[in-house]
Parts: sequence; C-alpha cells; structure tokens
Amino acid sequence: MLAVASGTTTFDATAKDLVIGKEQIASLGGRHQFDEVTIAGTLRVTKYAPASLPGATGWLRLDAKRVTIAAGGRIDATGSGYQGSAQGTGSGAALGAGGTPAVSDMNLLTPFPGGGGGHVGGGGAGMRVPNCKTVTGADGGEPYDSAAALTALFLASRTDPSMADVGPYPGMGSSGGTAHVGQPNEKQKVAGGAGGGVIVVLAPELVLDGAIVANGEEPKSAYAGAAGGGAGGTVYLRANTITSGASARLEATGGRGLKGASTQGLTVGGSGSGGLILVESKDSPPLSSIDFRGGDSAANCVSAGALGLFNQIAPADCADVDGDGFASTSCGGDDCDDANAEIHPGTPERCDGVDQDCSGKADDVDGTTASSATATGAGGQGGVGGQGGVGGQGGVGGQGGVGGQVVSSSSSTGGGTSLCKLGEACVDGACTPIAPTPQPIPTTDGPRVRLTGGLCAFIASSHPARQPSVLAALGLLAVLQARRRRST
Repeated sequence: MLAVASGTTTFDATAKDLVIGKEQIASLGGRHQFDEVTIAGTLRVTKYAPASLPGATGWLRLDAKRVTIAAGGRIDATGSGYQGSAQGTGSGAALGAGGTPAVSDMNLLTPFPGGGGGHVGGGGAGMRVPNCKTVTGADGGEPYDSAAALTALFLASRTDPSMADVGPYPGMGSSGGTAHVGQPNEKQKVAGGAGGGVIVVLAPELVLDGAIVANGEEPKSAYAGAAGGGAGGTVYLRANTITSGASARLEATGGRGLKGASTQGLTVGGSGSGGLILVESKDSPPLSSIDFRGGDSAANCVSAGALGLFNQIAPADCADVDGDGFASTSCGGDDCDDANAEIHPGTPERCDGVDQDCSGKADDVDGTTASSATATGAGGQGGVGGQGGVGGQGGVGGQGGVGGQVVSSSSSTGGGTSLCKLGEACVDGACTPIAPTPQPIPTTDGPRVRLTGGLCAFIASSHPARQPSVLAALGLLAVLQARRRRST
C-alpha cells in the first residue's frame, strides 16, 4: 500500500495501492497503474511545462481495479494545462491561446486586455469598457478539440501504453492572452490564466463522492491588468459502475478574465471556454453535479467564454474497460483485472507474482510457461546413479535427478518464455531452486550396491523378512575378512 504524506510528491512506482488521506496533498502526472486508489485528500495534476519534456506534465491517467474519491477528496487539474506568460503571449493548441495585442512603445500608456483561452468552444474577447468594443489583437482563442476525436484517442491509448506519454497531451485547455497594464505601470505585463489539464480514470468500479476537476484558471496579478482566463481541460471516465454520492462533482469550467483599470480607462479580459467531460458508463453523476460552463464576463460586456461539452456514452451492460477483449468479473465477465490490458484469460503467466491468465493462481506452472525436462544421462537405466543417471529421472536424490523435477526455460506450448533458469521453478512469483524429492528405495530379491560418499556398502532389502539374512551375510564377511588379514 502506498500512503502519501502531506506535501509528498515522490511515489513508489511498484506500489499496488494509492492512498491519500484527509488533509493530505500530493502531486502526480503521467500514467499510473494500481490495484486500488483511495483519495480523501487532494491529488493535484502536475502542471504542463514544455521545458521538462519528455515528462508527464499537464495530464494524469489512473488505471485501477477500483477508484474511490471520498467526500472532501478531489483530483484537481485546475490550471495544469497550457500556461500563460507575462513575457510574451499565451500558449495553446492550434489557435486556441487567447489573443495578446501587439503593443509598441508609443501606446504603452494605454491598457490592453488579453483574450480568453479556447478549447471545445471559443474564448471571450478582451474589450474596452464601457463601450464594450473588442480590442484589436485581443480576440478569444479558437476551438480545436472535439468529443469524437478525444474519445477515439483515449480508447486507443488503453491498449497502447506508449501513446501520449509525452506532452502536450491532447485535451488540455489553452491559456488566456497576456495583458498590458498601462499607466502608471506601463511596462508591466500580466500573464493570462492557465488552461485546465487532463484527468483520465479507467476503472471497472468508480465510487465518486468527491470531485474530479479540470478547470481553467483566472489570471493572477498584483496589478489591475486585464489578462484573459484559461479554458477548461478534459475529464474522461470509463467504468462499468459509477456510484455517486451527494457531494460528487465533475468540473471543466473556463477561467474568468480580469477587469483592469488605469488612468487611461477600464478594460476587461476575455474569459476561457468551458472544457470537455466524457463519461463512458451506463452510470453517471446527476447533471446537477456536472459543470462545463465557460468563464463569465467580469463586466457588462460579451467577453464570456463559450460553453464546453458533456457527453455520456452508455456501453453494454458489461463493458471492456481496458480494451483487451474481455469484460470484467465485476459484472459477469472473466477479466480478473479490467484496468490492465495485459491481464486476461489466455495470457501467458510470468514469474512476477501476478495472475496474468486469470486462473485464480499467480505464476501457476500450467504448461504455458514451463515444461518438465528429463535426460537419459550417464549410466543409463539401471546404471550407477539409478534410472536416467545424474540430472535425469531416478538419480541421486530420487526422481528427476539432483534437485527433483527439472523445469526448463523454454515453453512446451509456445505460450512464452519463463523467467526461471534450468533447475528453478516459479514459486510465489520468484525463480527458486527446486528442492530434492525423496523417493523410496525399490524392493529387490537381494542386496544391491549403491555409490555413497565414495564407499561401497551393502544395502539391505526394504522387505523386513530379509533383514536377518542380510545381517548374517554381513557377519560372515567380517569373519572371512579377519581370517584373511591374519593369514597375510
């Protein structure tokens, strides 16, 4: 289990569970797979930062058998998408960034607003107040994403782990445009609000009593600069069952543009477009808990961002969440881990402690990953060392030669290659040397010779009735040996 302390950003990639307690805050980005995810605190999505590529920034994908967002818990990608800038213009996909007016030194005394970021809808334009006239160059960002395109991408990425593992990740909201403050701080620029990031949750079971949000941000500034707001990002959920509590929330709203004032007049930044919320399940939180609006206007002008989009796709009663062709056992299917496309019936087992073929037993040696090997060896049948010789059946230590039955490293059925070497078996997920298997000594009509520690010794028959005769023979041998020594 992976318990996350407050403020911790380091995660154990081998952990089976992700647990974030109440009042705990953690950051995570990229694609991660767990057995169970439980969030009662806040899990923030790492912000998109182009300088860190190839890195997991701006998006988070959780694949798990069960995901629980408790009341008060949240996965938050607000402002994790395309980032605004106070050094130049905003950023975004295609023409989605909010507009930034071109300003020369001659007109720096006049404030210039930025446009709102676009996503599935257009961003609002930056305007002057009170006449509500759009400022040249402060147009809102243009639309660039669609529900159909993003749904197809997310579905494809279920079975292709390499897809979109580097940024920019499709579905991020664009930032708002940069604002120029004007007199008396004419050299000051204000960054537009950042767009929302992307949250993807693939789980057969989703319990939602908290919030999953990917909102665009309102600009942050110490000055009254009218920068544009960021557009909402994307929330994509795919589950067989979604159990919604009273406090469940899904949000991908646009950020509100700022209102700025200077000695030269009042301006208002455009607001960001709403984002995209996609739910692939027969269940869904109530519409009253889903918000994908564009940011509203900061003044009595039409500078609001366009409405985003909510789309629910209702699959069959028992959906294939991970796209491997097998439905989950949670709804009557036979996929024991429907959050992992590499686990389903028919998959070759590995010596890794995981039940890849859903047989109910991890690393079961069932002929698909290992085969028994025998050899005739030196000595042959009945020779010194018994049937099969050393390394073969019946050698020292009993059947299977030294160490018992030999497990080879090759497959007898073409199901894959075992990670274990010759003479090892996959035991509880680890390649382990095979222990000797004791075997009874066969019954014969008389004593036979066995090589033991370099000494020849008579071994009595296992039949109790022959024990006295064997002892008598041993006594006679001892007497004859003593007489021979005296005669020499």
